[in-house]
Amino acid sequence: MVLTASFCIACPFQGGAADRLMTQKIVVDKNSSGKKIEVKVGDEIQIELESIGGTGFSWYFDGLNTTFFERVGERTRSINPEGENIGGNPVIMVWILRAKTPGDSSIKMSYYRIWEGENSAIKHFEIKVHIVP
Repeated sequence: MVLTASFCIACPFQGGAADRLMTQKIVVDKNSSGKKIEVKVGDEIQIELESIGGTGFSWYFDGLNTTFFERVGERTRSINPEGENIGGNPVIMVWILRAKTPGDSSIKMSYYRIWEGENSAIKHFEIKVHIVP
């Protein structure tokens, strides 16, 4: 299934430069919610979700299964074309997860104010992930 974008990167084993495996980075966003993707062990899933600064709302994982996924990165990116991140402006929150072991799992996230709790979430994101060796 083709999602937002994908590209290949080299991922070296400890054995050295001669032992390289091609892995993919699959980028998913709000339009991917409700879909199923297939990745290989070692592939990366980059989740990109919009958030409005200054509102107190943020995206949180709903019990990420660390048997299947390793968090390898997190950052925010400005939506502003000039790249300026002004307080209160929308931003893209980005998480990078690496598939660790074959099997079936899902990635679920909710958008809420931490002090109001998960039950107050106003948005949800979920993808099902099939991980192959």
